Amino acid sequence: MLKSDQAHHTLHAGPVRGMYETLLAQGLDAEALFNEFNIPLSVCTDPSVRVEVLKVKALWSEVTRLTNNDALSLKVGQHIKGGGTNLAVLGGASDNLLDAANNFTRFLAAANTGLAVKLQVDDCFKAQLLPTASGVHVGIEFMDFLMSRITQLVAAVTYPSIKPKRIELKRSTPICEDAFHDFFKCPLFFNQENDAIYFSLEDAKQPFTTRNEHLATHMQIYLKKYIETHVPSDTQSELVKKIVQHLPSLLAKGKPSISDMASHLHMSQRTLQRKLKDSQVNFQTLLNDLRFDLACHYLKQGEASIDTIAQLLGFSSHSSFNRFFKGVSGHSPKDFTAKNKAG
Repeated sequence: MLKSDQAHHTLHAGPVRGMYETLLAQGLDAEALFNEFNIPLSVCTDPSVRVEVLKVKALWSEVTRLTNNDALSLKVGQHIKGGGTNLAVLGGASDNLLDAANNFTRFLAAANTGLAVKLQVDDCFKAQLLPTASGVHVGIEFMDFLMSRITQLVAAVTYPSIKPKRIELKRSTPICEDAFHDFFKCPLFFNQENDAIYFSLEDAKQPFTTRNEHLATHMQIYLKKYIETHVPSDTQSELVKKIVQHLPSLLAKGKPSISDMASHLHMSQRTLQRKLKDSQVNFQTLLNDLRFDLACHYLKQGEASIDTIAQLLGFSSHSSFNRFFKGVSGHSPKDFTAKNKAG
């Protein structure tokens, strides 16, 4: 039983849902584990659900014991849905990393009452993750996840990607130490006094040119070629051209529906459906074809992570993009990239 003051500290649904998906991906009985620690399964469908910090801490500690894999928490980020919100806060609403960190700190404070963030600017830029004033701590594994998530988000919205110069973790040296070094790709120190991530001051002050903005430019160039190659140059195809041209701005907000596109084209959904039928075009087929072609284009470019491509093309998570791409091509995005490099 949690003490009343401890029960006040909660986490928002996103990362807890990501944990559930991570457990499933590892072949574990996620539902049974959530039930064992009294974590509501509604967290997977209702983004407003809050989960007590100490329940999540206990669950993740048990998962580490069961799997003997203390690097599993580094995989949670790729299963989080709705990452575009965080990306918008970091990239779209911020001038640079210093500004983004302040924005993101406010987001974290509202989303998770089980930790605090302290920012410090000296000869470098330091973000330190702290327990609450009452001493309640989110746990080793969740702290590992937060460090990995911050690293992912910063890399996703900057071009060239900004990477940490150093990461310090209070945790003891993990059993799967190599997995940590492979993930963070920067000097990494365990058994430290604080959990902190360091960036160079020069990088932190560098004006944001977000990776998504950079890729959006490439998208417009690619769409022009796509239209020239795939859309016949007749009057019936003018509507298709308009749809293809407008899809990028809608994709950035998530998977667009035919209703979204109709509003964007300033016509009713019924009118758009009739015009598409007259042109013998299926909206969903057009959307899927374009998404797949753009995904292949970006993967061949090799400039963006799979997470970034998924978000740019309107997928709710890394895993949903994987399922879509594999369903069309028979290969995962990772395998496609490796095969393309080998070829």
